Amino acid sequence: MRVPYKEIALYALVKWNGKPESEAIEMINTLSVDELENSVWAKNSVNHAVDSISRKLGLSEEDKKAFSEAVYNGPEDAPIFSKVGELLKGQREEFVLEVLSDIHDGWVVDNSSEKTFNKKKDRKQLRQYLPLPLIGYNEVESDLIFLRPILASCGLDTNELRLEGAYHNLVNEFIHANDVTTFQKLIDRIKELKNFYPIIPEELALRLMPLSNEIVEQVYNNWKEKDETSAIVFLNAMKEDLAKSNKNTK
Repeated sequence: MRVPYKEIALYALVKWNGKPESEAIEMINTLSVDELENSVWAKNSVNHAVDSISRKLGLSEEDKKAFSEAVYNGPEDAPIFSKVGELLKGQREEFVLEVLSDIHDGWVVDNSSEKTFNKKKDRKQLRQYLPLPLIGYNEVESDLIFLRPILASCGLDTNELRLEGAYHNLVNEFIHANDVTTFQKLIDRIKELKNFYPIIPEELALRLMPLSNEIVEQVYNNWKEKDETSAIVFLNAMKEDLAKSNKNTK
């Protein structure tokens, strides 16, 4: 097992940058973290993961600093990994999703500039600015790349089948708790996005508000193409909403 950041860097260099594995390994073994970041761009998400885990487990500032250092620079058997691992015992997929949500929230704030917004608009990816339960499990899997190696170093293996099931339970709970059981209700929520998703920067929320119809279309298209279970959860919620409306009109 590699140091977590190096594991993440290897994935990024091979899968995202198209480097041959041998070249990627050489880069990891010879370049500093800061030098690798020019190609990897993972530090923000890794920092959000470390911050989230540290906060949820109640680590002291000293332990958090040691944890962060070990995540980036090792060693692989750093004592802090065992200490965090003891605190992680008994944690389930819901904990992992909470950390993933914090990573995603951090990404939203970090990428709220007008330049990034315009790039996401051109790529029809504005749905990525919504809360975790609306972005699709395919996006959650992308964020898992930053978290899985950290948890593995602490002895917590991620069961992706159970994680996906837990995610879709979260989607169902979110849809009903926030009363977004129809396309129009979801559109209306995005029009008041700052209230709906408080962490989002005000300026970004204002840019997204007039595009609510387009964003909901992106959400549903992504579900249909890459996360069919979330689409089914939403359609079932729509059926329940329609049945309730029909009952109330009788």
